[in-house]
Amino acid sequence: MVHQSQNKFIEPIIGIPPMIDIKNIRDDWAAFTDFEAVCRQLEQYKEWIIKFSSTFNVKFINFDMKNKNIDKVEELYIDGLHLNEKGQAIMAEIFCSEMQDK
Repeated sequence: MVHQSQNKFIEPIIGIPPMIDIKNIRDDWAAFTDFEAVCRQLEQYKEWIIKFSSTFNVKFINFDMKNKNIDKVEELYIDGLHLNEKGQAIMAEIFCSEMQDK
């Protein structure tokens, strides 16, 4: 879709998803999914997005909150996977900050 957007003179911006809090994933979800493997795949996906963006000169916003000096990651999630209001507010701050820089 990046190339399709560019062909229509639309400048795409790719969002790199935030980390997940595997310690607080709901038990019923953890019963059928290996979230350790999901985290490893997510890290590989993030690396791929950065490489893709660099190769094709596409802007991206990294929503990973590891470098945001957050003491308690669990305070950002409803269920370890979906962000709560505080987590979404941090994502919005990242977005606005990045858009000012771009």
